[in-house]
Amino acid sequence: MLLTAGSAQAQWLVQDIAAKPGSGAVLDLTYRSSGEKFTVVCSETGVFVSYSAGFRVDRPRDRPIAGIYQIDDGPSKPITWTTPGRTAYVSARYAEVFLRDIAGAGRLFIKFAGVEQTFDLTPLQPYADSIRQRCRMP
Repeated sequence: MLLTAGSAQAQWLVQDIAAKPGSGAVLDLTYRSSGEKFTVVCSETGVFVSYSAGFRVDRPRDRPIAGIYQIDDGPSKPITWTTPGRTAYVSARYAEVFLRDIAGAGRLFIKFAGVEQTFDLTPLQPYADSIRQRCRMP
């Protein structure tokens, strides 16, 4: 499965990468826009979420940063990030719930350490069932 949607400056790329000898299958959801990149990857070993804002987040390396996210018009939910440089990573304990929340959603808002960003998730909606199946979600 491969999807690219959006303008030349902002788009989603969905890749369902088959298992190879020594590794399992992976589902990669990546959003790219001028200077920023948001990636969600899931496999049998878990979920990985990263966001690169295109600038260095001014926080101590590898220390948890409290943030929030909001799905569509729902309530804000807590989330923790770490920032070893220009890229921030969702803490492992939040990543699976975060992915479950965005599968099938229309809009995602994230806020942490001076970063505020809204993502249009509608291009991913046709793949919600595939995301849930590949990522072993109820």
